[in-house]
Amino acid sequence: MSALSRRDGRAGAADRLRLRVPVLYRLMFSVELSSPDVGRPPIEKEAAARVRAIIDDVLAEGGRSGALPANMAEPRKRAAASLAIWSALHGLTMLAIDDFVGPVADIETLVEPILGALLDGIALHLPALPAHIWIVPRLNK
Repeated sequence: MSALSRRDGRAGAADRLRLRVPVLYRLMFSVELSSPDVGRPPIEKEAAARVRAIIDDVLAEGGRSGALPANMAEPRKRAAASLAIWSALHGLTMLAIDDFVGPVADIETLVEPILGALLDGIALHLPALPAHIWIVPRLNK
């Protein structure tokens, strides 16, 4: 059983919302909300940090349960795994929104098997995150 099978309701709600309101999801990740001088709006960065916290919780539970390597407690290791998972979720969402995979009503059924396979790979070979790479929360930019 993968660590993802224990995801809480917040993750499932996020899965459904991003596909029910595709215009909002696309706007959140568009350049329309940012500028070269200011970057992303604080509210968007805070929402992204909450998503990252959900993913980190799943990874930490996986480390505690033995489903993932114990060194998942190390912040850089967990950040690398978070980035892989977030990238997969975002990519799947955009593919569904752009009508490259469907039907949209059934996309949620792909999340568990895709992320389960990704977590299985992470358990075998934990990715590295170079020191100069960051992911949210980095709210000061």
